[in-house]
Amino acid sequence: MLLGEEHRAVLNKALLDSGGWRLTDFKLSIFKAYEQVGDESSLAAVEKLLTKKIDAQLRDAAETCLIYLKQNEERVAEAQPLLRASALPSKHEELLRPAVERREEEPLLRPATLRNDIGNE
Repeated sequence: MLLGEEHRAVLNKALLDSGGWRLTDFKLSIFKAYEQVGDESSLAAVEKLLTKKIDAQLRDAAETCLIYLKQNEERVAEAQPLLRASALPSKHEELLRPAVERREEEPLLRPATLRNDIGNE
């Protein structure tokens, strides 16, 4: 199960808590988890923690975690689909429907849905 927003909020608060040495192992565990499932809120919390005075072990772990979080953020940004063309293609045949002279009453084209019972048509 992935972390929900409320879980991340609790973990981010724990990272920024100055609870002393008792929270060091917990914070190190949070950094390891964030390397795998961190998001933009995790990134902000780790960056904020790095602005504070913390011991060297936590600083090293936070800096390592920050590298992973930035890589994860880049992967998420790259996975976002381009929703519309940036320019009109030169050939209208390249589009499902030409972008010029569009009439509002035309239905939108949808991809065919797969059916479990393909043989039962």
